[in-house]
Amino acid sequence: MLIPAHAAGAGLARVFFGKKINPPKGRHWAYTQENIDKLIAQNKIELTSNGTPSIRHYLEDTKGAAVQSIWTDVIPLNPVATERTGYDTQKPEALLERIIKCSSNEGDFVADFFSGSGTTLAVAEKLNRRWIGCELGKVGIQVTRARLVESEAKPFLIENIGNYQREMIYLTGGRIYEMQNLILKLYGATPRDKMSGLGVRKAVDTPLTPPPLYQEGLGVCEGKGVCEELVYVGYPDRPVTAGKAEELALQAQKLDGRGYKRLVILGWDYEYNYQQSLEARKKALKDKLEVEIISRDIPPDIYDYLKKAKTDEDIEALSEKVKFYERPYLKMNEPKVKDLKNDKVEISLSIKRYVLMDIPVSQTSKKGQEDYAALMKIAKDNFAVLIDYWAIDWDYDGFTFKSQWQAFRGNGKKAKTVTTEAKEILDKKSRAIAVRVVDIFGNDAGAVIEIS
Repeated sequence: MLIPAHAAGAGLARVFFGKKINPPKGRHWAYTQENIDKLIAQNKIELTSNGTPSIRHYLEDTKGAAVQSIWTDVIPLNPVATERTGYDTQKPEALLERIIKCSSNEGDFVADFFSGSGTTLAVAEKLNRRWIGCELGKVGIQVTRARLVESEAKPFLIENIGNYQREMIYLTGGRIYEMQNLILKLYGATPRDKMSGLGVRKAVDTPLTPPPLYQEGLGVCEGKGVCEELVYVGYPDRPVTAGKAEELALQAQKLDGRGYKRLVILGWDYEYNYQQSLEARKKALKDKLEVEIISRDIPPDIYDYLKKAKTDEDIEALSEKVKFYERPYLKMNEPKVKDLKNDKVEISLSIKRYVLMDIPVSQTSKKGQEDYAALMKIAKDNFAVLIDYWAIDWDYDGFTFKSQWQAFRGNGKKAKTVTTEAKEILDKKSRAIAVRVVDIFGNDAGAVIEIS
């Protein structure tokens, strides 16, 4: 903006741009000749249309007033806001934009250790900041991941390391093996002496009909009645790997001189591509593995139950409330590769099957039972209704999953299901393609496809 260069009171002429100019009648120039020369050198003096010198005043030249601690000009999210995710404590992006802009520069790190729906991370991404987010809730992680993928964020990595649970155990004077034994008991298993993390559970044999793909051809315990299964509880600070599962299964075949037909793994987290890697390991074995492997997730709120499990009576009562859901299974069709001109290929991928072994819907009420039955029927007819979104990294490096393609389900009860097919034109070369599927309950499954 331009402001007058003169003030009240008569005064003498000054030199502007090599020419003497008198101030308006009854006014004087507000600057000495020395300061006028400096302002001209800084390109801060301009002649108006009538030839009167004026000062160019920029916003940064104004100190302004400090922002107060109460902000009333940021409008709360309304029910139909386009940025709304449905997360209860979601904050407006405008609020985080102001905070991030006034406290960081482009390229700086922004950290939110209670990231919730990921508003801080989404805004930091838009403002070209690097970011780190932490969240315990599975729903929050799911919402944040979908939000970042939908906004076409740069590649990011999700680490689920469980250190919070481990630290809480240590802080309360507990030990990992004590925690493992408690979880075994909550699952209904009896811990084994001198074998940390292992227990035995008597289970009623209830094979699935039809069996999931990865169990085809395997016996299920004794085929009927009650059987004993070997149960393993993983460590909270590391994922269960396919190699560990294979090692446990081979051990289960010979343990106690008679072996076990079923191995149940309770894990805090599993390595990426766990199920596919396990299948490959089983096929590579010289002798057929005669152990059914069931992999289940330890619920994220398990620590709340561990705090309450003081006596055997407590454990027995709590064991009916703790749910260890079986991990979903993803099966991809063989990719289709079509040669094109200029060393290009068109690669088509499609999901063959997505199986959710356990649907986390409470069946303690009649309505819950009806909802469960209805969802099971729908899922049986069309597995795509279970998928919230899925993403593809067309050039997977074996470490960082980059969401280069994604498909989402719609919103609302009558929303369309996601497409189960994807196509991309790529350079003709050998590559690994990674797929990640997230279902409507927050579970995820992955697969890696090799193209030679």
